[in-house]
Amino acid sequence: MLIGRADKKRLKDLVRLCNEKNVVDKTLFLGERKDATEIMSAFDCFILPSLREGFSLVLCEAQAHNIRAVATTEVPDEVIINDNCFKLNIDESDEKWAEYILGDFTEAHNKTIESVDINLAVKKHIALYEKGVRK
Repeated sequence: MLIGRADKKRLKDLVRLCNEKNVVDKTLFLGERKDATEIMSAFDCFILPSLREGFSLVLCEAQAHNIRAVATTEVPDEVIINDNCFKLNIDESDEKWAEYILGDFTEAHNKTIESVDINLAVKKHIALYEKGVRK
């Protein structure tokens, strides 16, 4: 299942690749969806094969659902939270990606999903501001 926006060339390349791998009839191209978070709750694994990525809210959402997630090394370390979330280089072999996607191993990250909660971030920034104002 592919959810999200892609330019026409990238989408054409993805369809071609799915045809080459004989999975096009098993692949859903859903495009950009407002209900993506609800759909995500049914995933066994979330894959984020980004070539460029900043703070990835969608990766945080996958981890909030406690879905196994594999992203490229373009994702910042701050967004890797759950023990079942991993980063791989986009150039790693298909076999390595499959090992991480299908595996049941974990990797300790010692973070909680609250570390990326916007409400906590706002409170921390306000506290820092107030501390600076009092000086």
